[in-house]
Amino acid sequence: MRKLLQNQILGSKKANKKGAPVTTLSEDNRLASLIYVNEQFNGWKVWCLRILQRAQALELRLPFGQIEVLQENLDLIRRQIGLEEVEILSATDPDALAKAATLV
Repeated sequence: MRKLLQNQILGSKKANKKGAPVTTLSEDNRLASLIYVNEQFNGWKVWCLRILQRAQALELRLPFGQIEVLQENLDLIRRQIGLEEVEILSATDPDALAKAATLV
């Protein structure tokens, strides 16, 4: 995510050298990110995991909640990425997916 943010900002500076308009980040604009977590496997992965599960090799669910782990480390994630606002959302929640359209 840090690299994507850096490319976005540097891309704006490069565009300015070519004479294209530049979007500048002012104090009024806030940087935000949504992190979507899919807590379930789907498609062919479920099929393969079920075969392995029958052989006592794997469980279909993780022994921990990915969203909870990311929520517990949210301050670190914000600092490391350099964003003011970061939300952890479920990739299977339609309301959460609709939030992405509001940031564009």
